[in-house]
Amino acid sequence: TLLSEGKMTPKAVSIISKYKETCSDMTEVTNSSCSGDGGQPITKRKKLREALLRHCQELDEICRGAHWISPRYTLLPSASDGMYHASVRLRCLDFEMSITGDLRPTPHEARCSAASNMILELHKKAEQEQ
Repeated sequence: TLLSEGKMTPKAVSIISKYKETCSDMTEVTNSSCSGDGGQPITKRKKLREALLRHCQELDEICRGAHWISPRYTLLPSASDGMYHASVRLRCLDFEMSITGDLRPTPHEARCSAASNMILELHKKAEQEQ
């Protein structure tokens, strides 16, 4: 059971909270890459890219752990610059959410950007329901 009296159960909140640390790590990498010196930003960007790619797997794990339907992604190529834009949709018995990601150079990175944004929104939703 994910909802009890209109609120997320402790099990659902704990699953989402498990990934809170990963999201805050990504924010630290993002902030440090903006203020790095000479050669540092290249290394930091690689770590940020890896963090984004992990979020696709993490969103899938959150959904599996909570016994939700797997997330559904929509991917659109940008005709003007060759970039990709993705959105992700979660449909559960008790709620439905749709979030878009940022423009990215590859379809996989666009998908993971949307997943990352969804994880952040799930954290916000969990905090509101506590």
